[in-house]
Amino acid sequence: MKKWLLLLSMVPFFASPAWSMEDEEAEKRKGYTLNFMWINDQYNFERFPNTYLLPIKNIHDDSEWTEKEGTERMKKNYLTPLFTWREKNPNALCLNFWYDSQFTTDDAVINTTNLIKEFSSEKKGCPLILRDIRELDPVKKYPEVFAKNIPLYFRVDLLRVIASVEEKQGAFFVYADMGVSPLSKEELFDDETILKLIDNGYIMMKNPRANENHAYENGFFIVNHEDTNVLKAMKDAIIDPSIRRAERGLKKGYWYDNEQAAFHDRSTAERFNILRMNQIVFSAYVPMNEYLKFLKGKTRLYHQTVYSGPGDEIFKGNLSLTDIFKDDTLLPAFEYGPAGSETRNLATTLGSFGIPIKSNVKSPVSHFYR
Repeated sequence: MKKWLLLLSMVPFFASPAWSMEDEEAEKRKGYTLNFMWINDQYNFERFPNTYLLPIKNIHDDSEWTEKEGTERMKKNYLTPLFTWREKNPNALCLNFWYDSQFTTDDAVINTTNLIKEFSSEKKGCPLILRDIRELDPVKKYPEVFAKNIPLYFRVDLLRVIASVEEKQGAFFVYADMGVSPLSKEELFDDETILKLIDNGYIMMKNPRANENHAYENGFFIVNHEDTNVLKAMKDAIIDPSIRRAERGLKKGYWYDNEQAAFHDRSTAERFNILRMNQIVFSAYVPMNEYLKFLKGKTRLYHQTVYSGPGDEIFKGNLSLTDIFKDDTLLPAFEYGPAGSETRNLATTLGSFGIPIKSNVKSPVSHFYR
């Protein structure tokens, strides 16, 4: 009954194209934003500085491009898909395009802004806004975690989660990789998706190559900002632990300056650490999802055995749930599962195990950042 009451309360948002709000602030609270992101790899960016915020050619492409050809490629490969999203979502609050000012140039920002203005004169849709990830509070607080010597995909995966939690505008935060096929409001918020957003607080795209150990992809997701539990779970179980892991890696000397060598020129140990780091944020969605279920009262999460943690401090079953993610070594001591059922270890769990999936999203598994 509670779920349907919530659904009825959201009818004005989902049912009315104009949302018919009495005031602008109410509209902003009930609307949704579209969000895209491109973060340059520092090593390749310095070798191939871009005219725009996005690369006009793949780094493996040795052919010469005139300025006109580069501009046309920028329009075709990037602006056309973005503007199709805008046209399909004219009532979205805005389309945010996130970039990192530390890995681009002022000229690239200016050139991109001017090209967007030129392109916009021919198109209609919601506003398109360039947003610097350096404006986000966790990035301001921990700039070393988002520096050039931190593996690229770790930064990319973590920044999209941070943006989804920190961006306050709108009731729903829609994130999509550049390669995701544009969806309209009706396609974004179909009946099944609405119910999952109410029940779970977020939804992710299905991995096109899905199997039981990898059913979800973070190339597309929607976060319900009105669900405080999902915002807490993402912060406690993805953002904060990932930042701490990066800091520990820096202290141990795991990450080397990206200017020194391309990935394939590095030692085996360096490559291993980079590959492992690149997967840390992605892998955190599973324990986050179980933690979220606990916050919502859908499962139990308990300390299986007495555990001697750092400093010989003894943790028992009454340990605060937010403490679980403060140190990676605590996770193996915890299991979860519905009462009376077989439990699974929080640290070693694989698969989706209830991660809400949106099936009508079409995209390649990954996009070319290098």
